[in-house]
Amino acid sequence: MRKNLIVICYNYSLSRRVASMLSEKLDMRFFDMLDMFKFHNMPNTLADILKVNGKEFVDKKMRSILKDELDFSGVVFVVDAKVLGQNSDLYDKIKENNIVLLLKNDIKSEYVERERITFLSPEEKNYFSLEIDELASLEMNIEKQLVDIVLQVDNLNLSQIIDEISKILIDR
Repeated sequence: MRKNLIVICYNYSLSRRVASMLSEKLDMRFFDMLDMFKFHNMPNTLADILKVNGKEFVDKKMRSILKDELDFSGVVFVVDAKVLGQNSDLYDKIKENNIVLLLKNDIKSEYVERERITFLSPEEKNYFSLEIDELASLEMNIEKQLVDIVLQVDNLNLSQIIDEISKILIDR
């Protein structure tokens, strides 16, 4: 059975680009958890849902989407690190059929990038935002408990990142 690949980076736009390019290169489906959440809740936006139902409701919906999608195979997933961190009880299920890849930058750089996100509304940004110490703790826990491959992406461009990942996957 073909394994899935879960791409995590604390720069969500980078993880989206990498996952999308990898899915094409590996001839696999692409899955973006945030896009799937938005699809399941149309016409309501994530910002609307956060305003009306709150973070706990969104957490449960994100968990449900993640859990359901893990049953598929041949998929490159992009999943927000915060969502993964909140669902550590799913780690065994995630590890069953997935290779988990962490694209890692200097934590301060990641924090700055995460705070610069422009494609999220203020409500969405608030939902996904973490303090730098929370981000460092989350990274350490996820890396220790879940991650199979860590790729240091400091000073690498997108093409180099894809090439490095491809080499690593071939060697597995």
